[in-house]
Amino acid sequence: MKKITLFILFFFCQSFFCQEYHFDGFLEYKDSKDDNRYHMYFYNSNDESYELWVFDRSGEIYGGITDTKKKLIHEHEVINNGDSIKFNYRCSRKWEEESNYYRTNPFYNVTKKEIDSTKTEVTILIYRNEKKKRVDSKIEIIIDNSELIANKNIIFPLVHGINLNNIFPEIRGIPTSIKIKNRYGFKTTHTLVRKEKINTILTVDNIKIKQYNK
Repeated sequence: MKKITLFILFFFCQSFFCQEYHFDGFLEYKDSKDDNRYHMYFYNSNDESYELWVFDRSGEIYGGITDTKKKLIHEHEVINNGDSIKFNYRCSRKWEEESNYYRTNPFYNVTKKEIDSTKTEVTILIYRNEKKKRVDSKIEIIIDNSELIANKNIIFPLVHGINLNNIFPEIRGIPTSIKIKNRYGFKTTHTLVRKEKINTILTVDNIKIKQYNK
């Protein structure tokens, strides 16, 4: 997935009856396993009930707004037009809270280390069972806690669905590096390459949502 600049074109609803999502922050992560693969995260620092992730999914650029208040996920096809990207609404589907907590594992050890006054290193060892003899996954996260963001779910997609909210729910900073390694030999590092303040609104037509959910 090619690096996308932040001149973003949004198509607004013709109908007055729209759900409106405002984003004031943008983070972009690079995947060490693929130089052309990026994850982009849009958030509202004043409202943690929704977020937008944009990433490559099987060669297609996918954009999904997760709205936990209305319990919906709005899926978009994302088209790269050189210096801009366009979101084409595809469909909406129900969001279930338990789906955001799959692969929860209660057997873990967590160590924290203050690197300096603004950065914290968190190392998480997740074990296969309560004996804690065999490590299933190891996650190392560097957190910039000089700036707080609203949505702690930012980490969830970057650790491939491992639920960390129960491990350290107090995390409120921005992850700048996430290293993952599991017992199957998989390992990758997601590195923060861009952080910007934005003022962007994406709207979704309620009529289309009702038609899809009928």
